[in-house]
Amino acid sequence: DNLIQSFPTFIQTIQTELKEAQDYHIMVVDSDAYVFSGCPLMCSLVNLCLPALADYTCGVTKPELCEDVLGAGVVHPKGEASSGKDCDFTTAGRYMDITESDLSKTFSCAAKVGTGSTDDPERVMQAMVAAVAPTGPSADCNLGFLRSDAILVVTFITDEDDDAGDGSNGTVEGWKASLIAAKKGDASALVVLGLFGDGDQVNPVCTKDAAEPSPRLRAFVDSFGDHGVAGSVCSPSYQTFFQEAVAIIDTTCDGFVPPPM
Repeated sequence: DNLIQSFPTFIQTIQTELKEAQDYHIMVVDSDAYVFSGCPLMCSLVNLCLPALADYTCGVTKPELCEDVLGAGVVHPKGEASSGKDCDFTTAGRYMDITESDLSKTFSCAAKVGTGSTDDPERVMQAMVAAVAPTGPSADCNLGFLRSDAILVVTFITDEDDDAGDGSNGTVEGWKASLIAAKKGDASALVVLGLFGDGDQVNPVCTKDAAEPSPRLRAFVDSFGDHGVAGSVCSPSYQTFFQEAVAIIDTTCDGFVPPPM
C-alpha cells in the first residue's frame, strides 16, 4: 500500500526534474512464480482451495502465459489482497511505459500483487535475477523491457531477509554480478533501492514482529555504494525514500553513456 501511495509523487518528480528521462519502462515482479502452485494438491486432498484464493476454481484454472515463471513481469495479480484483475498494459507486453493514459492507476493494479501464496519460500533476489536474465523462460516473457540505451533502476520491497536455504539461491556477490551483466558490465548504469526490515539497526522503525532483520539484503544494497539506497519497509511513508532516490537517478542518468550499437 505504501508503494502504491508513494508512486505518483515518485514518477511525477522524475517527470519534473529529469527532463532527459521521459522515456521509461516499468515492470512489477513478484517474489514467487505462481500464487496457486500448491492448489492442485490441496484440491485433490480436500477438493477445496483456500477461501482467500476465491478466484481459483479447482480443476479449471491454470496459469496464464508466463504467470508461473519466476521473474516474469506481473500483468494480472491474483490471490488474497491482490487487485485481482488484468491490468491491460498498452504495451501488450509485461511492462508499462509512457503510453499509459493513467500510469499511476495502471501501476497500482500491477503492484497490488497480494499477500498470500501457496508457493514458498519468497525469493526476492532470485526473481530479480531472473527478471533481467539474458536467456531462459523469464527472458522470453519480458521481451522489450530491458534496453541498452537506458539505466536500470531496481526497487525491491520485502519483510523477510533472503536467507540462504530459506529464500533465493545465490549470494550477494552473484546477485550483483547478474545486474551488472544485464547492463553489459556497466555498474555505473545501475541504481538499487531496497526497503526491508531494519530491526538490526540503531533506532529501527520495525518492531520485533513486523519484519525480519535483513543483513544479506542490506549488504546487497550497500555493495552498490552511492548507487544504493536502503530504507525501512516499516516506514509509515516511502515519500522521503523515493525523493532521495530521484537525486541519485538524476546523477546516474547524467553520467550514463549508452554503449555503441
